Amino acid sequence: MATELHPPTPSAVLPLYKGTGLFGYATDFMRNTPEFCHRMEAELGDFYEVKIPGRRLFVTFRPSVIRHVLQANARQYKKSVTYQQMKLFLGEGLVTSEGELWKRQRRLAQPVFYKAHMQHLYDTMLQMSDRYVEQLRERIRRQPEVDMAREMMQITSDIVMQALFSSRDETDKLNLYEGVTFFQQVILQRIYRPYLIPLHYLSGRQQKFNRLKRDFDRRMDALIQQRKASADRPSDLLTMLLEARDEETGEGMSDKQLRDELITLYMAGHETSANALAWTFSLLARHPGAVQKLRAEAEAVLGDRLPTFADIKKLDYSRQVIEEGMRLYPPAYVVSRVPVEDDRIEGATIPKDATMYISIYALQRSPKYWDEPDAFRPERFAGGAPRHIYMPFGAGARMCIGNHFALLEMQLLLVLLVRAFDLELLPGQTLETQPLIPLNPKPGIRLRLRAV
Repeated sequence: MATELHPPTPSAVLPLYKGTGLFGYATDFMRNTPEFCHRMEAELGDFYEVKIPGRRLFVTFRPSVIRHVLQANARQYKKSVTYQQMKLFLGEGLVTSEGELWKRQRRLAQPVFYKAHMQHLYDTMLQMSDRYVEQLRERIRRQPEVDMAREMMQITSDIVMQALFSSRDETDKLNLYEGVTFFQQVILQRIYRPYLIPLHYLSGRQQKFNRLKRDFDRRMDALIQQRKASADRPSDLLTMLLEARDEETGEGMSDKQLRDELITLYMAGHETSANALAWTFSLLARHPGAVQKLRAEAEAVLGDRLPTFADIKKLDYSRQVIEEGMRLYPPAYVVSRVPVEDDRIEGATIPKDATMYISIYALQRSPKYWDEPDAFRPERFAGGAPRHIYMPFGAGARMCIGNHFALLEMQLLLVLLVRAFDLELLPGQTLETQPLIPLNPKPGIRLRLRAV
């Protein structure tokens, strides 16, 4: 019997955006990628190619394509050039590492975020957050206008420094924050404008980058060695990571691995939470009804007392507000992957070494998947966060390990601050997204606070 021959499935032709640059490249995509993806959905859809210098780049926020790349076919994809550049600062931490190294580090770090440890970390958060609110109450008597983005950076940095290192050293905190900001700026320039890398050496930026990294690594190493030599170790994340042992091998982390995980946790527990909170407070300042609902819930659950660890789960509306804030302004606004060999996705050929740019920002604002997508409606999360179209902490096996820590921190600060202050957005501001490694508000978020 003759074998029936079937013609090959034709390859789908994806829309191609060439842009308006001098050489036909999409320079507007590179200026502000999350806003570009959201803005161009009506014209290009949710799966298309963008012409940029030096590589093939495909943009998607189609849920079925995202599941293919991050879950169903995840083994056939590796981290993109973005993560390779981030290694210059983060090293081989959980965000950037791959393969067996990532699996081993995940096994070692996962128990650190079990519920029993979260209880202890929450006690630290509560103490520091309550003290911060009282200090802020005193400050606004003299100056009621604050930059909420900067305020949230400061308090989340305090919390994570205490949680990581049991440290309240203001110099260390300032150096960390300034170093992280500079590292991000250099790394993003290397990602989106690699042709300017030689100028970094001529201008001295690369030398400054290298010098700051050496200083930073020396400080990290000193903290690790001091803790190793200490007979009385505090119950912070550094101690937990230092004492963690692989269930399969019984081995712990090397000093280099400890350094890489500590700075990764600092970034995840500090900047992402700070930006999410700042954006959320800007939304609440424009929606006083939501503020009243938050206060009513806090009154019903807490009365006049501070929330316990068990109380946080009962504050449903505060969770919904945080989730809606992260839907509109996801701190981790993109995930990018590279196929290790040619792949076919829904009829489209994705060549080896192309970049798959998964726009979480566009996904979470798409009218295809959300009713009134640009509206602030926390109640849409009353039944829980929907799967596949909401992923502020990523998806699949590589979902952020510190998501529960971040949510706990954000929910606590939200409840304490809303209960203590009225929020007014100062007029005349133009709030813009600034996509560094997290999604920053530019130039900041100016609020007038009044004690309740």
